[in-house]
Amino acid sequence: RERKPLHEIQMIDPATGSGNFLLYGFDLFYDLYTDQIENYGADYNEADIPKLIIENNLYGVDLDDRAIQLAQLGLYIKAKRKKRSVKIEHFNIVSSDFFLPAYEEVQPIFERGNTLDSKQKQIIRDIWNDLQQAYKFGSLIRLEEKLSIHLHGIKQDGLTLFGAQEVENYETFKAQFFTNLQKAVAQNTARQGQTFLNNKTRDAITFLQLLTQKYDVAVANPPYTDSADFGHELKRFVEANYKQPYKFNTNLYAAFIKRCCEITTDDGYVGMIHPHTFMFIKTFEDVRKYLIENTHIDIMVDYGLDRVNLFGPGILLDATWYVLSKKKKETPGIYFNITANQQEKAKQASLKQAYEDAINNRPNPRLYSLPQEKLKIIEGWPFIYWISDGFREKFKGQKIVDKLSVQRGCETNNNNKLLRFWWETMISNIVDDTRYLYAKGGVFNKWAGNLWLILDLNEKNQKEIETNGNLNGYDYYGTEGITYTGSGSKGPSFRFLPLNSAFDVGGSSIFSKTFNDIFYTLGFFNSTLTRYIIECLNPTVNVQIIDIKRIPFVIPSTLIQQKISFLSKTNVDFKNDVLSYRIIETNFIQSPLLTFQGAALKDRVLAYLNYENAQLTQVLINEAIINELVFEVYELSDADREQVEAKMGKSIGSLPVSTEAKDAFLSQLENPLT
Repeated sequence: RERKPLHEIQMIDPATGSGNFLLYGFDLFYDLYTDQIENYGADYNEADIPKLIIENNLYGVDLDDRAIQLAQLGLYIKAKRKKRSVKIEHFNIVSSDFFLPAYEEVQPIFERGNTLDSKQKQIIRDIWNDLQQAYKFGSLIRLEEKLSIHLHGIKQDGLTLFGAQEVENYETFKAQFFTNLQKAVAQNTARQGQTFLNNKTRDAITFLQLLTQKYDVAVANPPYTDSADFGHELKRFVEANYKQPYKFNTNLYAAFIKRCCEITTDDGYVGMIHPHTFMFIKTFEDVRKYLIENTHIDIMVDYGLDRVNLFGPGILLDATWYVLSKKKKETPGIYFNITANQQEKAKQASLKQAYEDAINNRPNPRLYSLPQEKLKIIEGWPFIYWISDGFREKFKGQKIVDKLSVQRGCETNNNNKLLRFWWETMISNIVDDTRYLYAKGGVFNKWAGNLWLILDLNEKNQKEIETNGNLNGYDYYGTEGITYTGSGSKGPSFRFLPLNSAFDVGGSSIFSKTFNDIFYTLGFFNSTLTRYIIECLNPTVNVQIIDIKRIPFVIPSTLIQQKISFLSKTNVDFKNDVLSYRIIETNFIQSPLLTFQGAALKDRVLAYLNYENAQLTQVLINEAIINELVFEVYELSDADREQVEAKMGKSIGSLPVSTEAKDAFLSQLENPLT
């Protein structure tokens, strides 16, 4: 990057709010000016520094007038504290809540004396209309970029190519357009006279100036609004401006990522903070691809939730912040993993220590260095920076989607009408030719269970679902498989799906394709390693089908496959045995109070609980053995395994057992009903 005089370095916050970034920016620039004067003999007068910063270095835009006034006031106070006699003639911080007249009133300014074709006239009208909507969309309005797209059109990889004459014509038209645009705003201002409305119209000139120049640095803590919560106008605007060629329309903060990259110079920098969802989930895949292909991730802090030091008790936000360089580099990026394996109260000190270690080139377990190209290895390009190269290579092989069929479930669109609990049917045979047990996800529960509902797919109900909902995965209804709960803070849990069952979108399911051992597959999915991989691919509380499909799948040896399959089936049997004493389960046999012996009620309850604990303990031991075998299948290094267990914890069944507990357990196995 070429050196520039300090007073020419420009920083913008396109979602200014009350100006926190600009206030910190003021302090930073003040220190930089002082350093330039004291150590490099720069020709600046110390008394002029506050004025230089506000009028040359800091820029901002926001929708809210009051927020901008607070930002200006904050900077004014800072300037006065540094130099009481300073006079600030103008701020480059503006609200987009201004007024512009109808296009017909300024049309002659654009068209008089200019030879414009119909396309150019329409472009001018469209952009003027966009500018009138600035009070709704602020800095997201793309004046210069939209002008280029209107004239040139777009292809998947960017603007189309033109000859030298066409480029010259375009530049001439663009220069005339922006000159006339400022004339139109100025004329409207002069015609109105000195009024409040006139003063607001002047803001349009500043707004135009801010949005038609490039900046060395863009910083933002943008609004976080999911596209599902966009109003009609915002949705239409974002889709028209931020959906092609890369999809930045998933969330409002994604649109600001694109905007910050657009308004910075080719060798500029972007610094942002917002939720971490863009790092992993499918709907942000285009955002990741754009950042990896077009920028360099210099620093990324994966901070996570912090209601103690950072955001306050009312804000549940898994935050990530980062610095992007617009100029591509070959050097690895630096990643700070502050979110993993520590309490919120420890995060601030942890980040401070990791930062100091990074500066001083000292090792730190929370610091990772990764060449950006390696982020492309895993499908969807998730920002999984913390795994080893050896582990990352496993994602190049076969995946679940190659060996198994992962199916999205039914969407009835009227559960209250079409679903019943099995005990509501009053029929001894729960399932028949049209009725299915219905897996709908439910609470975290492994191996078996959560089958309490009935779906009757008679001709009438089937037609209603096909009309109003969706019979996803219909060809697999009635087939033996695996269903899972994908939503919850504990992560996904996988269960055996018996014959004569259907499944909901909340209980999407997995079936054999070219790998046919359903119990090995169930054991694999309930293993610690698989849960860790899913956590890597999508650390949110909602696991998606695409995450399941991307899991690397290694074919085991015959012996290991048989062992895991046996242990998995045993766990299903143990779990079904426990469930048979619960009245809400379809395999309910008898109340444990009648089954277990004891003179008093408390003795029978205690006998049942001891029996249940013995069964579930055996499940935990089997799970520990399965985990060991799956580690063996994937041939993980000791370091990789340590990382998995540090994140997910060791298997409970592998922990040491006291002699007394072991003797009591063996005794209970020999006499389960006493």
